[in-house]
Amino acid sequence: MIFTRLELKNFKSHKSSVIDFSNGINIILGENGAGKSSIFEAISFALFKQHDGKINNLINSNISNKHNSSNNSMSVSLDFNVNGNNYRVIRKRTETKSNSELFFVENVYETKINSKNTFKEISKDNFKEISKDNFNDNYKENASQKNENKTKLVSGEKEVNSEIERILTMDAELFLNAIYIKQGEIADLITKTPAEKKKLIAKLLGIESLENAWKNSNHLLNVYESKKERLKALVETGSKLDKRLKDLNLSLKALNIEESDISDEIKKVDMLFKEKTEKIEVLENKKKTFNELRIKEENEIKNLKSILKDKEILKKQLNQIEENEKKIKDLKTNVEKLPIYESFLESQQKVEKLFFEKNNLISEKNAVEKYQSIVDENKQIFKEYTLLENELKSLINEKNEIEGDLKVLSEIHSQKEELGKEIKNDSEKIINFFKILKEKVFSLYDNETEDFEKLSRFFVSKTQELNMEKNEFQKTIETIQGRVASYNEKIKNSNEGIEDLNTFDNECPLCLSSITDEKKENLINSYNEVIKKNNQLLKSDNKYIASLKLQMKEVEDKISDLESIKPQIPIYSSLKEKIKESIIKSKKFEAEISLLDIKNRKQLELITKIDKKEKRFQEIKKPYENYAKSKGALEALPKLNVLKNQEKQFKRQIDKEVSYLKEENLNDSFLKLNVKEELLLEKINLYKNSKEYYNKLLGAIESKKSLIKQLEDKEKEIFKKETYINQLNENLKENGFNEEEFEKNKLSYENTRERLNQLNGNLKELIGKKTVTIENIEDLSQQLGEFEENKNEFSYTNEFLVILKDIRTLFSKDGVQKDLRNRSKPIIEKNTNSFFEDFNFPYSSLKLDDDFDISVIGSNGETNLSMVSGGEKIAIALALRLAITESLSSNNMETILLDEPTIHLDQYRRKELIEILRGMNKIPQIIIVTHDEELETAADVIFKVEKTQGISKVKIQDNIF
Repeated sequence: MIFTRLELKNFKSHKSSVIDFSNGINIILGENGAGKSSIFEAISFALFKQHDGKINNLINSNISNKHNSSNNSMSVSLDFNVNGNNYRVIRKRTETKSNSELFFVENVYETKINSKNTFKEISKDNFKEISKDNFNDNYKENASQKNENKTKLVSGEKEVNSEIERILTMDAELFLNAIYIKQGEIADLITKTPAEKKKLIAKLLGIESLENAWKNSNHLLNVYESKKERLKALVETGSKLDKRLKDLNLSLKALNIEESDISDEIKKVDMLFKEKTEKIEVLENKKKTFNELRIKEENEIKNLKSILKDKEILKKQLNQIEENEKKIKDLKTNVEKLPIYESFLESQQKVEKLFFEKNNLISEKNAVEKYQSIVDENKQIFKEYTLLENELKSLINEKNEIEGDLKVLSEIHSQKEELGKEIKNDSEKIINFFKILKEKVFSLYDNETEDFEKLSRFFVSKTQELNMEKNEFQKTIETIQGRVASYNEKIKNSNEGIEDLNTFDNECPLCLSSITDEKKENLINSYNEVIKKNNQLLKSDNKYIASLKLQMKEVEDKISDLESIKPQIPIYSSLKEKIKESIIKSKKFEAEISLLDIKNRKQLELITKIDKKEKRFQEIKKPYENYAKSKGALEALPKLNVLKNQEKQFKRQIDKEVSYLKEENLNDSFLKLNVKEELLLEKINLYKNSKEYYNKLLGAIESKKSLIKQLEDKEKEIFKKETYINQLNENLKENGFNEEEFEKNKLSYENTRERLNQLNGNLKELIGKKTVTIENIEDLSQQLGEFEENKNEFSYTNEFLVILKDIRTLFSKDGVQKDLRNRSKPIIEKNTNSFFEDFNFPYSSLKLDDDFDISVIGSNGETNLSMVSGGEKIAIALALRLAITESLSSNNMETILLDEPTIHLDQYRRKELIEILRGMNKIPQIIIVTHDEELETAADVIFKVEKTQGISKVKIQDNIF
């Protein structure tokens, strides 16, 4: 199988991702959590609908939009090729349903990258290859486009799964074990104990499922053992059933006789109960009528009392109204005086207000006359003051301008002095800079002139030259350090081997088989020989590294000197230009400073003029202020003739109001012109209270006619009630109900009913016993019929248990599991050797023991895994894992998926694995998910996965071409 294209929509964090896989090594690179592992999960989901967690969690809820129903679903589409045939599987999922479809795809045109790093353009009529150098951007853009004809093969989840397993000729679990190399698997094949490695390989080969079947069959065995024991007990109890059946038939006969006797008695008691029931019903109806009449009589008597009470209340209210009519006549005089007194008070208050306003008007008229006199006296002073104020403002402005000029000229003088100091300091800095250059750099630089441009070019070229020399030293040191790491690894492995041999007495520490003392000593000697040889090489290389580091330190010191001075060159170059500009600026300052004396003389003349005019200005300031204040007051106050007219109007209004007050005094002696306001208010309040009470009494007497009418109605209602109560009393006497007679008949009725219920209960209990007895008889009859069937089933169960035990023995570790391991070992060993040969290590072959532990055979004979280097271990583990994949795929392996293959590996082993992957060419397609950017160097194509705001995006990295 070769994967060609994967499309994801709303799958986990992928909103819309498309990946066009190619032959060779495909690297899927991204940070942890970016969404790269979701791509492998999507492949597994597309092929066999296998996934982690709940299926609805595959739909990206962060992308879902309530206004766009298409976002509430996800889909995965995977294109793959098997034996030259192209297929496409599409899986879709909404929140409530799933859809699966498999298509056969006939491509008219397609473009793919092959293992030779060229692109094949395939059509029905031609075939050509295009090199990577000619693969321009336009061709890349159209490389994934294709015309195709699709034919649906099957639809439905189970149907699609079955058809894909048929196409691949293996089931889902075996296929995924074959092509999918999980995180840490390669490292586990190196670091795990023999027992753990054996378990891991058994799981990959599918042997683990046989072990699980062996374990699970024990439960089935227990189920059938329990069934056997149950059937055995049934067979043993079958002989006792006949005697039990006879006893039950006798019991049934006795129950039938007892049932007949009870039924006869029930008939007699039931007739008596019916007679007593009819009698008690008549008495209860009579009692019911008696109680209803008595309740009505009590209610009517209660209503009559309430009506009599209402009649008394109405009488009292009518008496009160007659008393109120007398009071109204007494209050009428006071009520008529109220408007006269209120009008008199209003006129009196108006007169007082008019006198107050008239006095204010006279005061205002006097003030206007005073202000007008002041204005007339100071009119000339106002004109002189205004003219003098304008002249002073003009002179002061001129004086301020000259003072500003003088201040600027003074600052220019100070700036000129500061500029001279700066020129001197900057010149000294440049001189000191070149002194430092002479000490540190001029041994490398033969030009001592102050040409900063030439000096800058020299620093750039010299720094580049020294960095190249340093890099050469660094590369040489890293190469030797790689050899040193290899020596240390071999020394470490040999020491561990010696330690393990000393720990185990006469046992191999790897396979725990017995070894002789001689064999043990030979192994220790071989380990010591390796340690000695590698220590010598280590000492030599470490000495060489130390020498190289000293030489590189000298170069780094020179670079450091250059780097420390280089940033200062543009600074001092700018400083030189600044000095030139400062000299020009200083000459301009000298020309401007010559104007200083002229400005000083002009300033003295203006000060004299200002002092003279300021003196006169102060002399006339107070008369001017009096004029301005009076002029402003006149503008705010009314005109004099207006005030005089208003004074006449006030007099006329006062005379009118006084005339009215005198007239009212003639009608009422209390209403005098000089009566106090508080006495007048006291009278008014008294009359107001009288009016309120008067109005209240008028409202009360309006209901007199209504009360008389209500009183008459009550008299009629009382007569009707008394008549109805007398009638109810007569009806009670005619009823003739007797409570003692009723209770006596009721007791007799209850006793008869209780006896009837008791007899019915006894009959029901008897029928229940009879029913149970009949059911037991029927059950026993059926059990006797089933007795032979139980005997036969017991025999069949015994035979099935024998077969089930034989199958369980067959599935055990010493059965089919062992046979599968024995059969697969030589195939895996052969395939492991085939892969290992391509890695160009100095070994002729390798061997697998029964526990799949590996040893290599070289020029020095057979060596176990602990004796080889870290890089060789990685190559052996990878070859073994690929061999398992090749064996599971019947030597038809076209693709493998590697999930974080460098995890758990140290830096040296990671580099070795990358070198091995870079040189692999037996497998047409390798897809690797990783966060390790070092793997980029082994890639034919790189897909970058990045997550932004919770959404993963996939893009191809073009620069590898």
